[in-house]
Order: sequence, then C-alpha cells, then structure tokens
Amino acid sequence: MNHRNIRFLLKQCIAVMLMLVLLSGLSLPGYAAEKPKAAPAAPAATVTVQAGKKKTILIGDSRTANLRQVRNNGKLVYDLIQQDGSILWDFKWGAKFFDLAATLIPRLELSGLDTIDSRTTIVVWMGFNDVVGTPSATVNEYINYYNLMTALWVARGARVYIMNVGPAGRKTGGMTKRQKENYKAQNKQIRTFNRKLKEGLSSQAKYIDCYAYLMETDYATSDGTHYIPVTSRGIYKFILKKTK
Repeated sequence: MNHRNIRFLLKQCIAVMLMLVLLSGLSLPGYAAEKPKAAPAAPAATVTVQAGKKKTILIGDSRTANLRQVRNNGKLVYDLIQQDGSILWDFKWGAKFFDLAATLIPRLELSGLDTIDSRTTIVVWMGFNDVVGTPSATVNEYINYYNLMTALWVARGARVYIMNVGPAGRKTGGMTKRQKENYKAQNKQIRTFNRKLKEGLSSQAKYIDCYAYLMETDYATSDGTHYIPVTSRGIYKFILKKTK
C-alpha cells in the first residue's frame, strides 16, 4: 500500500471517528426525510481542497442551494460539495440537523480534513427545516453541536460564522389569509429559535443576523420557503460583507 492510499484511509478513519464522537453526545430523534420538490438530488461531487489557499465554506440546506443557484447561471443542484474558486459549497436539499451531523460535516471533513486553517472562513446556515417541519433536533442540540465544531475549527485557525434562520412567507403572486397566518406563526417560531441560538452560541463563533437583514431590506419567496433570485443574491452579498 503506497503513501497516498495510507493517507486516504487515515482520513476516512478520522472522519468516521469524529462523526461518532460528535453523535455520541447528542440525542437525535427520528429523522423525517423530505423529498426534493423538483428533480432528484444529484450525486455529491468529489472535492480536493488545496491547503494554504483562502476560501469560504458555505454549509446549509436548500436555501444555501438557492445561493449557489444565482451564482451558477440559474442552475439548481440539490446535493453538492464542490469548490467554485474561493467558495466551497456543502449543502443538501431538505437538510435537517441529522443531515448536518451525519452527512454535511463528515463529508466536508473527509474532503478537507487537513485544509481548514487560518485562511478558512466557515459559514453555517441551518435550522429552517427543523423549526417549521418535523424536527430532528432542538435548538439546544444545534447550539451544543455548533459550539463543539466551532472549538475544533477555531483550534485549526478558521473563522466561524453561524447565520440564523431567515423569515418565511411573502410569496410572489400573493397569499391567502390562511397562508399569511401560517407564515406569521412560522416566523414567530423562527424568532424564538434565533433568540435562543444567539444566547447559547460560544463567543468563538460570530453570529450573522440574516433575519433582521431581510426584514430591513425586504425579501420575497417563490413558495413561502425558498427566496427568489434577487433575495438570494442579496443574502450572498450580505454574507460576503459580514465575513470580510
């Protein structure tokens, strides 16, 4: 077995061990899978991230997929880990906490285990599907996991940002009275989640208030959940501004 194969196997072992360590201390209720609303998820790409180069890693669910969509000539991909220049994307459509801990972070660590360093910025944007859907975790489990991963990443020199959940509603084409009431209730849940998240986060992680940004600058969604291109483009620029 050559040196490259040994190194690859070591990475696999470390990634698996890390996932087991992380999940061993967390209580994960049953996961309610959500199917994509359009085409089936594309297979995740294999990525080799070069060490020593400045990069920003964006981790999240379908709302993060929408961010890449506006940076990818409107083409939507549902499940991806891939680097576009200095931006590394790691997202999954319909992702909940279980996906974050069991898929997104482990595959990121496997692809870039020894490349998260002082030139790395990590932004995690998760929580919507657990807040408004059948939850796979509570806000306290998010907080515990975020704080653990932040400590590990900061120890390797990275800057870590946790972005809160953006608001729902404001569908293009209008909404019924019942829909407005439903989204109003969802936003109340989102604000509660965001408040607890901010209060519980470690001081090592920087908090990005996406909810306040969208309420101040206006926003719109195509279906109550997913932001339209102009809103997604604004969020993407907002992230880059906050992480300079």
